[in-house]
Amino acid sequence: TAKSTPPPATIHANFQRPDFETFHEFFLDLEDKLLDECDDYWDGNDDLVDDDEDDNNTEEDGVPIGCSITIAGFHPQWQFGCENDDTSIGTNADAAIDFEKRTPHPTISIVMSSAIDALLNDETSANCAEADDGSGRASAPATERIAASNEKILGGIGIEQLKQLFEEEVLGCPENHGQ
Repeated sequence: TAKSTPPPATIHANFQRPDFETFHEFFLDLEDKLLDECDDYWDGNDDLVDDDEDDNNTEEDGVPIGCSITIAGFHPQWQFGCENDDTSIGTNADAAIDFEKRTPHPTISIVMSSAIDALLNDETSANCAEADDGSGRASAPATERIAASNEKILGGIGIEQLKQLFEEEVLGCPENHGQ
C-alpha cells in the first residue's frame, strides 16, 4: 500500500516554534561557522584571489559553501536589541525596525553571494555612487542605506500600526493556521 502524505496542517500540527533567543543563537552559530569556514579557506589560499573567477563556486571546486552564500535570519518575535549591549538581544520592547525581520515562521534565507554582487554591481553602475574595488566591501554602504531607509519608513508607519498590520495581515492569514 502506498503511503499518503498528510495535509500540511497535519505535518506541522506538533511543530514547536523555537523562541527567539534559541533561534537567534542557532542563527548566529550557523553564521559564525560559515564565516569561519570561509576565513580559514582564504587564509590558506590568499594567492587564489582572482577578480575574474567563477562566482558559482561549490565545495566540489574546493571553495567552502560559506564563501558562496549569505544568510539572514527572520522570526515572528525578532528584536534587534540595544546597539551598545549585545547581551540585551530580545529584551528591547518592540521597535519599528524589528518588523523588518519579522515573519510568520522562523526562517533562514540563503542567497548566493553572486546574486547580491550582481545586484550591487547593477546599482553601482546605475548610480555611480560607489566604487567596487573587488574586495566585497561595496555591499556595506548599500546595506547601511537599505537599513536606514527601512528604519525611516517603518518609523514613519509607527509601532502601533505595524503591530496591528503584523497581527492581522501576517499572523492572521489563514495559511499560517493550516486552514
